[in-house]
Amino acid sequence: MSIAPLSAVVCMPWSSPLDDVRRLNAAQVMMLWRASQWPLYVSNSKEQPINVAQARNMAAHFAEPWEVAIFADACVVPDMDAVAKAVEMAAEHKALVHAHERTLYLAKDGQVARAVEHPIGGVVVVHRSLFDAVHGYDEHFHGWGGEDNAFAWACGTLGMRLRGEGVGRHLWHARMPRAEMWVRLGRYRAALGDPDAMRALVAE
Repeated sequence: MSIAPLSAVVCMPWSSPLDDVRRLNAAQVMMLWRASQWPLYVSNSKEQPINVAQARNMAAHFAEPWEVAIFADACVVPDMDAVAKAVEMAAEHKALVHAHERTLYLAKDGQVARAVEHPIGGVVVVHRSLFDAVHGYDEHFHGWGGEDNAFAWACGTLGMRLRGEGVGRHLWHARMPRAEMWVRLGRYRAALGDPDAMRALVAE
């Protein structure tokens, strides 16, 4: 099943970093998306420093109306063929689709540092009905980290979660360690496979 290009949109969280390398990397990734068949919507968050979950939800709101949303990070170079297939899969199955089967994480010098199989984040594609069912991204995750796992687990528990076959490239950036993230993420892990518990959690 194919859908019209404009029924799918790209939603990207963004807050300008202080270092030139990350700004240049993000600009290159945004150029790729702007050259694609889908319109790109970029949003910062009201909360500062950036709350990535909130920024994603705001971008999705600005992009309305849409049937399928592609949630893309500015630090990930996408496999566009895999994304196109993921859009079709999400539309057909009303599912969450991870566009990439593997992500190559690059070091600061641009060399491949490691490969991650079955990445949670980077580029995910979701049908509107499932996005609404899980109440979007959980904005209780401040900064970034954890919100991707929570979103994927909620979608898999309350709907269908699929995976494409693409390979993405994750450009280098510093991590954001936050102990409080793991506490809330543990609640999502505990609710895996339990629709009633998951509905209650995403409604908070």
